[in-house]
Amino acid sequence: MRGSGRIGALAAALLGAAVACLLGGCGYIAAGLAAAIATGGGAGGGSRNARPVVSDLLATTDSGTDRDADGLIQLSFTVSDPEGDPVRIEVEVAPGGGDAFTLAATAAAASPPTEGLAAPPGGQRYTPGFVWDYGAQLGPAPRTVALRVRVFDAGGEGTSARTSPLLVGNDPPELTAVAIDGTSGNVIVRYTLRDSTGDLAAVRPSFSIGGGPFQAVAPDHIAGGVTSALVTRADGSEVSFDFTWRTFAEPELQGGPVPEVRIALVPSDAFAEGATLTSDPVTIDNGEDTPPIVAILGAGTESGIASLDGRIPVRFALFDNEAALDPSGPSGLPAVTVEVLAPGAPFQPATGLVVRHGGRELGLASTEQLRAQPFPLVIEQGPESNVHTFLWDALADGLGGLGELNVLVRITPQGGTLTGQPALLPMVLGEDAPLLQAVDPPLGIGTGGALPAALRLADLNEDGLLDLVHALGAVQGETPNGGFAVHLASPGHPAPSPRRRSCPRSSCRSISPCSIWTAMERWTSRWRTCKVAR
Repeated sequence: MRGSGRIGALAAALLGAAVACLLGGCGYIAAGLAAAIATGGGAGGGSRNARPVVSDLLATTDSGTDRDADGLIQLSFTVSDPEGDPVRIEVEVAPGGGDAFTLAATAAAASPPTEGLAAPPGGQRYTPGFVWDYGAQLGPAPRTVALRVRVFDAGGEGTSARTSPLLVGNDPPELTAVAIDGTSGNVIVRYTLRDSTGDLAAVRPSFSIGGGPFQAVAPDHIAGGVTSALVTRADGSEVSFDFTWRTFAEPELQGGPVPEVRIALVPSDAFAEGATLTSDPVTIDNGEDTPPIVAILGAGTESGIASLDGRIPVRFALFDNEAALDPSGPSGLPAVTVEVLAPGAPFQPATGLVVRHGGRELGLASTEQLRAQPFPLVIEQGPESNVHTFLWDALADGLGGLGELNVLVRITPQGGTLTGQPALLPMVLGEDAPLLQAVDPPLGIGTGGALPAALRLADLNEDGLLDLVHALGAVQGETPNGGFAVHLASPGHPAPSPRRRSCPRSSCRSISPCSIWTAMERWTSRWRTCKVAR
């Protein structure tokens, strides 16, 4: 507003008085008063104009960050003016992010006008109000800057606003090395990467043969390692990564030797792609079958190494590079041999035990035709699982109840005519295995004669109660219902009265061709005896 009506009337009256005084001889004082009033001078004289204000400044890109591959920064802000005067803006850049705004920001072609902006007293939001083409002005390389928006009306400059330091620009990730490690089956692709701004990166692999065109490596042909969400370093130093490439899954690489195989990687971050880097050529030969591989994962129960000598589960995984190509043959279904070595004795076959618990087998019924998967794929459960458990019966092999004993378990894989490298697991059998009292007289089986017996203890179903496993030689004259009577004694477990009980044959499993196995488990106050026959 340019003054009120009352102020204008007062000024007119004073001016008239000054003129009359001047005509009447008031001299220089009246002349000065008249001049001051006429020119708007004097204390409190003239018009007053409140300055505009720019506020709520926000710098973003179309991707929602302050960095983008197109080199554009969008500035959004609010402008207001107490009198509602139109305003104009100027945008400046401070290289380095400090307070020295030495550059006028270059407007992008699509940037809105900067003059004649409405600025009502309540404020007007502009989203965006200015688009800075930092790529054209400063180049795409990353750098730190600050931006300031100044606002003006007809009366002069108002209150400006500035951003905090911003990181603008982007360098895409850079590959410094790519190499293929291996010549058949699963090969390892090793590479090093760096990014000047420490962004998460990724690589896109492809391969070529004999200098021909490159074709993409399918995601399911990568069996392990990393190709995405690669963590780089903010200082731009190199980081090493690798992934496993299942070359036998590529139809072009199956069969005999394939020379001049190259792999190319394209690096990228969230903003841009970098330059492609290609490995040196190698020859891939998937024509010759490779033997299976076994890896022992551990021994004992889920809570740790079994302290009882009677039953020791040994978990292992089977791998074969050609398992996916031959899922129903010796590559996909190899066999294993499990042996044990005790001090002073050669390796001997380990006795396996099958126990059913909760509708599942706790030990292998057979060591033949076990599922394998291409290395290093591990499937814990289901029909395609390549993780298996061999339930070793140390007492049956004469290695239980002997106090502390160092033994060595050896598992050797075999796929058809190819034998793989064995895996070894050293183990210490504990000294706290319960002792069995000799059975005297020997057990009578049905109407047959007395037979030598071997007894062993273990908590077969991990319920905290000891279970008895009873192995016998060849049986003759067995009666159809075949009850068994067994006397058991061990430290802390008094021998119960002999009881007889039979179990249905439908619950039995084949263990070995020359033995009948009996599992006896204590249920509350009774003992149940289950025959398990071939």
